Amino acid sequence: MEIRDVTQILTALAAYRPIFHSEADFQHSLGWEIHKRFPSARMRLEVPIRSALGSKYLDILFDFDGISRGVELKYKTRFLNAISKGENYHLRDQAAQTWEDTISFWT
Repeated sequence: MEIRDVTQILTALAAYRPIFHSEADFQHSLGWEIHKRFPSARMRLEVPIRSALGSKYLDILFDFDGISRGVELKYKTRFLNAISKGENYHLRDQAAQTWEDTISFWT
């Protein structure tokens, strides 16, 4: 998988899902879109990763052509009540863990 594949996957996902209920909703939808484009890839969601600092869960882990790749998502939201494509969305004003906190665990 290359960066152009990621761009195409996110573009396709945004075309039919411009908003998500939660990070888990986004995670599942992104994982499914990756699976549709790369059906032979092995994929797992919420994979536990353990280190001396403790445990974290990697959002998506997939193996494609013998190379493992991990995806860690952040889905920050602002307060929103909306209808998109006939579906109601009620998002709270919240912030996900900072990128710096995530990087410090994985390095």
